Formats: sequence, structure tokens, C-alpha cells
Amino acid sequence: MTGRRPYGSRESLFEAAEAEWRNLSETEMIEAFQAHPRIGEAKDGGGRFAEWSKGEQSGLGRGVSPELFREANLKYEFKFGFRFLTSATGKTGQVIYEELLRRTESTREVELKTASEQQQKITRIRLEKALADLGHSAL
Repeated sequence: MTGRRPYGSRESLFEAAEAEWRNLSETEMIEAFQAHPRIGEAKDGGGRFAEWSKGEQSGLGRGVSPELFREANLKYEFKFGFRFLTSATGKTGQVIYEELLRRTESTREVELKTASEQQQKITRIRLEKALADLGHSAL
């Protein structure tokens, strides 16, 4: 995406990101999912992405124990072969936990599509944050 800069507008940047995502293989999508921390766990390391992830998951500390999240995450991963992914921004721990349990009952085909949609939401949110931090020069 950086090789195609500059982008004429925010929307053209978002459209390019969506087009890049649609062109990924299933293996590449799963690799992207695996780059996220498990829901309820902190992202390793520091930097901008770790801070954003921490902020996005800030609602998790209420209502559901880390042990319950850990068990549900492992069950999901065993069934589907990739990490549970949801756009956590603005969601409580209880809402995310219930979503995790509900989605674990899905089929792999449906869940891959759902996780992909969630990845696209997360990407858009993070592009918005990057643009807010860096301004128009980021386009």
C-alpha cells in the first residue's frame, strides 16, 4: 500500500486497504488474524499497535474473568485453526465473551468470513487513528 502513495483522499486509502485484503489468500488472512493478541490478553511489546490494541480491549476488565476468556479462546482456536477476532472498540467484556461463545458454534466457512469482516473493521479504525496521529501527510 505504501508503494501506491499518495492517496487522493481518506476514502481512496480505505478502498485500497479493502482491495488489498480481498486479494489475500486464506493462509495470509489467518496470518493476519494470528498477529492480533488473543481477546483478553495484552499484545506483546510496545509501540503504537500494542497501545491501540490495549485501548480497543479496555472494556474487557469488567464482568468476565481472564480464565474464562482463555478457555473460550482455546476452544475457538482448536475448532477453527485461527484466533478469534472481533472489533472490540466500545464493547464490554461480557458482550465480547458472549460473541466468542456464539461464534464458536459456527462453521469454519462462516467464521472465516466473519473474522475477515472484523479484520476489515479493525483495519479501518487503525487507519483512522494513524491519520489522526499523522495528519494529511499520511495519505
